[in-house]
Amino acid sequence: MKSDHELRKEKDKLQQALIKAGKMEIELDSDARSLQTAQDFEDITQEELAKFNFTPRITEDDKSNNLSSLNRKLDDTLMLLCGQNIDKNKIFALPQAQWNEGETLRQTAERIVAENFGTELKVHFYGHAPCGFYKYKYKGEQKSSIGAKVFFYRAAYKCGEVKDKTVKIEWVNEEKLKVKVRESYYNSVSQFLVS
Repeated sequence: MKSDHELRKEKDKLQQALIKAGKMEIELDSDARSLQTAQDFEDITQEELAKFNFTPRITEDDKSNNLSSLNRKLDDTLMLLCGQNIDKNKIFALPQAQWNEGETLRQTAERIVAENFGTELKVHFYGHAPCGFYKYKYKGEQKSSIGAKVFFYRAAYKCGEVKDKTVKIEWVNEEKLKVKVRESYYNSVSQFLVS
């Protein structure tokens, strides 16, 4: 299928051939737009493109390596990591918290975002089922259970900022994620990352 522009270009060529052969006369009307040919339109758009300046992809936050800013790595996918205490260790991980009785896993994920980052941060969750999980064993004596299973949901940033500055956050790409988290954790998470 040809586009409207391609059809217009063919029509213009046919009209020019008929005018040269003397089989058609140029009809002038008051509508100036009808006098612009498809080639004229292409020339104008090429001139506009030549004048256009692209915005630089390297921002001030890239230069200062401000990991708490989303205004960096503009041509890469960033993931939100937050500082957490797990097994008495301070680590970075994707946002997580304990599931509450009566909640669906999706409701837990939505609650985690609201509790940890405030209502200003708006995200869109894809689907009602987790996209992956990570399980680990507790260190030391735990009488009620031997470990935990963390379910992951994919969500996309829509707008807003993290208002709670008590939570240490970093927006990282996959390359940085690999060095920020445990290897086993990264191996689980990397299975559902979309580059």
